[in-house]
Amino acid sequence: MKQMQAEGRHDELGSLSNQISEVESQSIIDQIGIAIILRECALYDQADSICRKIILANPNFGDAYYQYALSCLMQGRHADALELVKRLTNFDADNLEALVLMARMQQRLGFHIQSDTTIEQIKRLRPEASELQWLSDLNKFLIRYPAERAYDLATAAAASERFLNKDELTKRIEGALEAKRGFSFIRLGDGEGAFIKISDADEASYTDLYRHSRINRSNVWFNGEIDIAVSNFTRSALELVIPIAFADVVGVPPIEWLKYDYQICSVTGMSSLVNALRWIGQPAVDTGQSLTKHSMHLDFYRTGHLTRILKSQSRVGVISCHAQAPDALRQAFGFDDVEFHKIPGEKLHAHLLGASAVEGQHFPGRYHEVMTALRRPLEGKLFLVAGGLLGKFYCDQIKRSGGVALDIGSLIDGWMGIDSRPGAGIDKDKL
Repeated sequence: MKQMQAEGRHDELGSLSNQISEVESQSIIDQIGIAIILRECALYDQADSICRKIILANPNFGDAYYQYALSCLMQGRHADALELVKRLTNFDADNLEALVLMARMQQRLGFHIQSDTTIEQIKRLRPEASELQWLSDLNKFLIRYPAERAYDLATAAAASERFLNKDELTKRIEGALEAKRGFSFIRLGDGEGAFIKISDADEASYTDLYRHSRINRSNVWFNGEIDIAVSNFTRSALELVIPIAFADVVGVPPIEWLKYDYQICSVTGMSSLVNALRWIGQPAVDTGQSLTKHSMHLDFYRTGHLTRILKSQSRVGVISCHAQAPDALRQAFGFDDVEFHKIPGEKLHAHLLGASAVEGQHFPGRYHEVMTALRRPLEGKLFLVAGGLLGKFYCDQIKRSGGVALDIGSLIDGWMGIDSRPGAGIDKDKL
């Protein structure tokens, strides 16, 4: 079943699960395992059915309630999830996982006083619980930024006079290339939002929540390889506001992304996406940069706008973790020259990217080497950049050196046949 999950064979998985769950000799633990895999594949009906059958036959089997509650959470059924963990704690009052989930559901539903009470209960029972380091801050954050207010921020950004569609952005890029003028298009997601500092007062209000989110996102990039405080990564990353201010166009999170993260109550996602929008929406931050949607690089790919731009160039720079990218681009677009800067990919996704793609340490060593290489006259050269948060600093330096930088992120993964962002719809055969 795990192989089916990894390969995305969800129809086969659902069919098999129905057969397995009907076998009376199947152990409860194995059935719970099947339900978890089904839930992770978004096959919620099948997963929920298994949990309901277990609860009916074993009313005090706590994990069935908990896994069922998680499934409800993923579906946005927050009241149902809350009711399930309440039922669980009726016979297992000291269940830490259930209490944490209860506090989160209370926060999401706007029951903030009740959440504080639940958090105090956790403190009495498990004062060492790591979740206590961010639960209270998350409650305060959601009081200030409930779902509706978060959605308003995204709607306001998309309705701004500064917002560009793909045709307008294409003209801006082509104009910069023709004039050989420095240009930077960067995109802000949850990784970037986690390291955006709104103000000293804001940092003090949500210190533990932001620390949790920064460790969470950096774990994707480094997977514990560096200590983000000792290595000065956090200090460097907090300077992200400079590339944002100096960029020509900034891709911002769309309302659909916020709705999803508020649906699943993502601890990191909710605060980080909101902060990206909070920052870009401040009048003092408006340095004349335009806005567009975060996924514009994918629109460029699907509509052929990016192909048109690439085919107009005889030379290009590429910053990516994929060693095969230069040859693939030469073959696809006939470039005479591809300047390649290989960087280590996301360590947490080594199983997708491959060992060679994630080999080496990105920060601080390789990062400073690439930045040094970019500090030279670039004379309008086009660069495709796929480097996560650090890629925004590469884009900034490329512009300062007179190059044209496009933050295309996981698009290069897709071109290399790697589905690092499921659902992006990138066809490697259409490179």
